[in-house]
Amino acid sequence: MTDPTPSRRLAPTPAWLIFGLLVVEGLLWLSGRYTWFRFNTYEGWTALIAVANVGVVMLLTLLWFIACLLFRWRFQFTIRSLLLLTVAVALASGWLAVERERARKQTEAVDRVYACRGRVSWDPQPTSWGPRPREPEWLRSLLGDEFFRFESDVEFDFNSDIEAGLEAIEGLTQLQRLWLNETRISDVGVERIKTLPQLQELFLGNSQISDDGLKKLQQALPNCKITR
Repeated sequence: MTDPTPSRRLAPTPAWLIFGLLVVEGLLWLSGRYTWFRFNTYEGWTALIAVANVGVVMLLTLLWFIACLLFRWRFQFTIRSLLLLTVAVALASGWLAVERERARKQTEAVDRVYACRGRVSWDPQPTSWGPRPREPEWLRSLLGDEFFRFESDVEFDFNSDIEAGLEAIEGLTQLQRLWLNETRISDVGVERIKTLPQLQELFLGNSQISDDGLKKLQQALPNCKITR
């Protein structure tokens, strides 16, 4: 005998969009952490995509509400959905704020490098993913050039204030190449170089670094090519 009770279908609600938004934000964070996609290699872009997703979901929710008014549908939006949307907006906004603070600290670090008579280069192609696309001018004017800037190379020489310079580059966490030719590096300087996780090449030609300091660098930066 069949059950006379009609089966209940799971009707879509705006909560589905919000749950999907939280899942997408989590995937974006993981992709930024492990560099799954090309846009993850560009400074600030992963956070911007997270903010854009929030805007899309809020726009779709608004259109859904307008459609419900026009066609006299039931608009189901619970307090739980509102709380989840608040969490999603807060996560994306906080992420963007962290990226802007990162850009501010990198700008300050670059200014300190110049003050120590060092030199900084910007790499337009930081990875093997291909050439970096140009950001829209309105976005650059809104967030500033430093938000998208990628400081790839820093160079010091015997004329530089090496101790203050190495202290300054601690803020350049994405630094890939560092030239320290003809400089005198203390144990404190070695400890500061060890804090650069993305460093790929380190040039120590004619530098006065101890064998013990060189050994520490080789152990702390196994993926970095050290040229002496």
